[in-house]
Parts: sequence; C-alpha cells; structure tokens
Amino acid sequence: MVPPRRNGPWPEPHTSGPMLAVITAKSMDPDGTWHVTIRAARPGSATVTWGTEGATVLALQLDVAAYLIS
Repeated sequence: MVPPRRNGPWPEPHTSGPMLAVITAKSMDPDGTWHVTIRAARPGSATVTWGTEGATVLALQLDVAAYLIS
C-alpha cells in the first residue's frame, strides 16, 4: 500500500523489469492511496516506480532470490 500523496494523486505504477516483477493488480482509493500487487516471476532485480522517467516520485527496489527447499 502506498499512502495518499499531499501534492495530489500518485501517478500510475510501472515496472523496470516486466519479465521479473509483474504488476498483477492495481487500484487507487478515492483518497489517492494505491494498492499494488506485484508477482516475482524469477530471481533478479527490478524497480517499480510511480511517475515518469524524468520525474519519478517514488521508487520501490525489488531484489528476488531463489528459495530452495532441500
């Protein structure tokens, strides 16, 4: 959950690695709070950002490691 923003609503979220971090669901409440569900498809790193490339307002760095059960 990303809380409401004082300067107005958050822009749409985007992922830098759509083959790694897949945004499977997103919705915005009337108060501007975003709810985003991200699925990790494989190990690696990706960033989910809100805003444009030149004007990012929030960035979430995801580092996904393989989890092996033996």
